[in-house]
Amino acid sequence: MTGSGQEADSVTFSCVISACSSLEKLPLGEPLHGLVIKSGYSPEAEVSVANSIISMYSKCEDDVISWNAILNGFAANGMFEEAFGVLKEMQSVDKIQPDIATVVSITSICGDFCLSREGRAVHGYTVRWEMQSRALEVINSVIDM
Repeated sequence: MTGSGQEADSVTFSCVISACSSLEKLPLGEPLHGLVIKSGYSPEAEVSVANSIISMYSKCEDDVISWNAILNGFAANGMFEEAFGVLKEMQSVDKIQPDIATVVSITSICGDFCLSREGRAVHGYTVRWEMQSRALEVINSVIDM
């Protein structure tokens, strides 16, 4: 398409990335993600493109590192509700338990956005799974919250 001089729009990107996701072809989708970035699309302006990218990574990479990257992307853009949605989805859909990096990210979000109720829930999770006794990072993030 770009070889013919035509520019891809948000519908094109969403459809093609969704196809990569359905086929679980991450090696095809990653260059498209790069093209989206180079084209100047922002997650706030083109939600359908952002959702397609998130869906692709979550379907093609079922590990906690990928989920943490998605969660941190939302957090970095001030989208804390979406970050908590990712946390719930990773646990319910893919049955992946949060690791230390996940907990540190979530407690940071709670502190940054003054989410005391959610912060207490995350703290309870760390106690229940004995994360505080295993990682100084968790203790520090809870204190910082």
